[in-house]
Amino acid sequence: MNDKKIKYLRYIRNHVMAVQKHLNSLASELIERGRTHDASKFSEPELSGFAENIDNVSNIVYGSTEHSEKMDDMKVIIDIHHSNNRHHPEHWGDGVSDMTLLDILEMIVDWKTASSQYKEGDLIKSVEINCKKYKVDDQLKRIILNTISDHLNNPK
Repeated sequence: MNDKKIKYLRYIRNHVMAVQKHLNSLASELIERGRTHDASKFSEPELSGFAENIDNVSNIVYGSTEHSEKMDDMKVIIDIHHSNNRHHPEHWGDGVSDMTLLDILEMIVDWKTASSQYKEGDLIKSVEINCKKYKVDDQLKRIILNTISDHLNNPK
């Protein structure tokens, strides 16, 4: 093997190892987010606030007038929850624009799980509603839908 190939192989090996290191760091962060997701709901005042409304979730269609009214009734507790959890656009001054890709990934998984708990739950309908609500641009919306299609509808 000539010197240029050896030099290239060293270069690409270092590149691959650096990418692996950074991806492993991101993966570790996602695992930690999964472990601590919505931990604030286990403490007061969120615990009592959400417990009082547990029977409503499975009986309400997400995005309906009834849902909006229930969210308005729970505004105080929901605002506290949003302030404690960075995967909600409301946590940030400029909403989704201030979020990281990891925040957005956690948000998408939260949407998937939440949509399955509502009456007539439909993740794609939830994405449509939420992208409009949070002023998500078409490019990011498409990335969200691609992520759902490739990774959440057919988990490996």
